[in-house]
Amino acid sequence: MMLVKSSWQESQTFRMIPIAESCPYVECIFDPGTKVFVIISKTTKQSLHMLPKLDDYGQTITVQGY
Repeated sequence: MMLVKSSWQESQTFRMIPIAESCPYVECIFDPGTKVFVIISKTTKQSLHMLPKLDDYGQTITVQGY
């Protein structure tokens, strides 16, 4: 993957684009507003898999119920 400078909703950020056809990802985008890193894959899944939210130290954050 190659790192490139980009913008997302009028904010400066970065994206990652594949440099080889064998790369399993189409694109990666970082949203600085919400601090979310999105990875878009070539493979499709039948169901989504939610990951736990992590703090700055990589520890799981407990989310309160709605």
